Order: sequence, then C-alpha cells, then structure tokens
Amino acid sequence: MQRLSRARWVSTFDHEPFIGAILRNLTILSALCILSAMMWRWRLTGRVEFNGVLEGTNVIVFLLADVRHGLSVAWGPRTLLHVGIALLFLIPYVRTLASLWYFAWVERNTRPALFSGCILAMLTYILFLW
Repeated sequence: MQRLSRARWVSTFDHEPFIGAILRNLTILSALCILSAMMWRWRLTGRVEFNGVLEGTNVIVFLLADVRHGLSVAWGPRTLLHVGIALLFLIPYVRTLASLWYFAWVERNTRPALFSGCILAMLTYILFLW
C-alpha cells in the first residue's frame, strides 16, 4: 500500500463534500430520530403530539435531563424525540469544528482557522454555557 505524501493528500482533499456529508448525515439522522419517535408515539397512543416541557436552558442540561430520564425509565418516544432535537442543536457545532480542523490542520491557513475558532467559541458559549 502506497502512502500519500502530506502535500498530495492536502491537494486531493476537498473540504466542501466533507462538510456537506456531515450536514447531510446529521440532518438525516436527526430527522429519522424525530420521525421514529412520532411513529412510536402514534403507535402507543394513537396521537402524534407530545405534551411536556423541554427541560434545560442549554444543550448540556437538556441532554443530562434526558440521560437521567433514560436511565431511570425505559427508553420511549420522548427520549428518542429529544435525541433528534439534540442532534439538531449540535449540527452547527460539529460543522464548525470540522471547518476548524480543516483550516488549522489540513490547510494550515491561520485566518480562516482563527475565524472558525471564534465561531466555535461563540457556539460553545451559546449551546453549552448560556
């Protein structure tokens, strides 16, 4: 097996399909979780709507409340719905993290890496600390 040199690997790596695949796959996974939760709920109760309050003011509190609920009771449609919502929350974070990785370690371009780092810091504050 022939090993690609770093320069050749960087020249052949395309950033756009990589980011597009992340966005597409996480969105599809989130939609599948939400639709599965709705079908599961409909099958159990004959209704699709979910009653209740979304717990937590940020993603960490939201996910921890679901983990505690999921560990104390068997998984149900509500937990699956919350996993789908949490994935939707995390899509911009993962996309920005992938861009930071690409600009800092693949392209070694400081300006877009710093810009992506600033956006990642803001998203971290908004999603996890606010």
